[in-house]
Amino acid sequence: MTGAPAYDPETETLDGMHHGRVRLIQPRRGYRFSVDAVLAAHFAPAAPSGLALDLGAGVGVIGLLLLDLGKAARVLGMEIQPELAALAERNAAANGYAATQQTLCADFRNIETLITPQSANLVVSNPPYFPAGRGRVNPSAQLTIARHEVAGAMTDLLRAAAYALAPDGAAVFVYPVTREKELLQKLSEAGLRLSRRRRVHGKPGEPPRLVLVEARKGAVRDVVEEAPLVLEDADGRPMPEAEAIYAGTKPERGWGARPP
Repeated sequence: MTGAPAYDPETETLDGMHHGRVRLIQPRRGYRFSVDAVLAAHFAPAAPSGLALDLGAGVGVIGLLLLDLGKAARVLGMEIQPELAALAERNAAANGYAATQQTLCADFRNIETLITPQSANLVVSNPPYFPAGRGRVNPSAQLTIARHEVAGAMTDLLRAAAYALAPDGAAVFVYPVTREKELLQKLSEAGLRLSRRRRVHGKPGEPPRLVLVEARKGAVRDVVEEAPLVLEDADGRPMPEAEAIYAGTKPERGWGARPP
């Protein structure tokens, strides 16, 4: 890529990820992606010749990272907020992925009208964390929809993922640990089975705050329990693995690879 993509510095920021290989335009105020989306993209298994579906795509960060890491050949995002869906389209073009990353301004609760069943080799989502009516509601409507399940509950998300997922595909979700038990129960109800899991800690000695989950259709022989990921040391500096994730380095056997 050459030159910086056009953006409005009064209302938008231009941020770099993966050592600047990925450039992201996002609102200066309102919805902005978090590290949770980055972790989900890196945790996702590779489907290098297939379609990745990003449910609740925001400004397209997960899809961009999947493409940069070579984990998908094509990405389809679904984002219910028109202004964010438009930004995701701009970001795809700005990074040279206009032909391989598309974002629909659509409600994934209507997924049966949007795509054919079993058409995604990979489904990834960094969904709203709070049930509708729970937690502090932000005065920004954009943030409320991004953080609270006002445009689709966990059950809706998992149903959409199960509908879209190919028989040999994988679905990846990131949720607060406080909702892990609920997530596992509702995965089963949606016809999905836990296949891989990793908990994320802020600092050494702190309890986990996030859980990264991979699920598949049908029977799962063994659930892979990955070693916990700690993001920062006691002084707030990124731990080596977290730093590698932010940089987008590609270790010989990194996230998303299942043990032989």
